Parts: sequence; structure tokens; C-alpha cells
Amino acid sequence: TMRTNDMKKILFTLVAACLLIVSCNSLESLLDTTNYSKSDTSNFPKTEKDATQIVNSIYAARAAYGKDPKEQPTWRNNAAADEMIGGGNTETQGQDRLLEDSAENLADSWSAHYKTIFRANFAIESIDKLEDNVFSSVDYKNYLIGQAYFLRGWTYWELAELFETVPIVTATEPVNNPRASADSVFTQIANDLTAAIGLMSP
Repeated sequence: TMRTNDMKKILFTLVAACLLIVSCNSLESLLDTTNYSKSDTSNFPKTEKDATQIVNSIYAARAAYGKDPKEQPTWRNNAAADEMIGGGNTETQGQDRLLEDSAENLADSWSAHYKTIFRANFAIESIDKLEDNVFSSVDYKNYLIGQAYFLRGWTYWELAELFETVPIVTATEPVNNPRASADSVFTQIANDLTAAIGLMSP
């Protein structure tokens, strides 16, 4: 009888151990964080096509805030100068007199410019990490990164035209930087454009 009970205990222990192992393996598969339906930073970019798409997304972000000309430096500079007369609503009339009727006039432009900068930062960081053999040539890889530097510099130029002093953000990691001085902003612009020239020059 003792032997039978001992065998039952051993058998029960073995069955319980097997069930525990199977359960743990099943649970581990349920906790899988791999995204199988969408791209994220764990699986994108991987190819030259991915890298090209990233750079194209910077242009797309710039195009989005080009839809409202009143939020563009060129339009606002012209309205403030003698090239045209501001008419219509209070915003354009204010521009004609170097005034703003609301602090919210450029809120969308501010957000859109920093969205563009974030995408440029992502392009610079992620494309640089890809192996050279992923690309048809190293020159093309550098050309993509160079475009990202140029677009970031151009975007900071527009921000400086609109706001003079702005926070400088050169990485995708979330930060809450204070406004930099005008000298620092233009130094950043010069650095970005110099990097772009070095990367895209034949």
C-alpha cells in the first residue's frame, strides 16, 4: 500500500511539473511583445526602402503645415513689410502692423515644425545605425542622412524666423528643453547645414 501511495505521489508530482512547464511556456508566448501587424522601432527600418520612406515622411510633415500660408515665414514677412497689405480678418491686419491678435495664431505651426524635427531626428538616428551593405551604395545612405540634416536645419531656420528663440531638440528621446538663445539656434542651423553638405557632396 505504501509503495502504491508513493508511486501515486511521484506520478502526481511529475504530472504537476509537466503542466507547470507547459503553462509557463504558454504564458511566455502570450507575453510576446513582437508587433506582427505594424512597424515599430524594433522592426523598422531594416531596408533601404524603409530608410527612404523615413526621409519621405519628413517632407510629408513639412507639406502639412504648408497648407496654411499665414503660418509660413514668407507670408508673414511679406505682410509685415511693404510687399502687400494685410486685409480681411484681425490676424492679417495685425500682421500688417507687426502685431499679433492672438498667442494661438502660430500654435499649429509650432507643433508641425517640431513634428518635422522629430522625424528628422529619427531618420538621422535610425538610418545611421543600419549596416552599409543594406544600401545600394554608401553614398545613397549618406544622401538620405544628409537630407534629414538639411530638413532639420531648414525647419529650425523657419522657427527662428517665426519665434526667434526656440528649444533645440536633436534626438528622439523626450526632453523638455528651455528656449535656446538666438545665437545657439543659428549655430544649430549652421551645424545641420554643414553636416548636410558634407554628406551629400559628390
